Amino acid sequence: VWTTVRDRDQGRAAIYVDGMLVRTVDNYAPARTFDVTRTVSRLSDGVHTLRIVVLGESRHAASGAFVSIDRFAAIP
Repeated sequence: VWTTVRDRDQGRAAIYVDGMLVRTVDNYAPARTFDVTRTVSRLSDGVHTLRIVVLGESRHAASGAFVSIDRFAAIP
């Protein structure tokens, strides 16, 4: 679980697990929202590599392209 923030200055990020693109997320929101969680599920048992790639892109209404990372958690 990746916990992040959505806000007017937030942009897009790509989520990779073990080198494979899982999905792209857009953290833009017209008002700040804390404790937004992004999850990857149905992983096999074992060690995995998580990579969050800031794309440097945002929608036209955004004032920036930041991507915030509050915390990560592994839930068995």
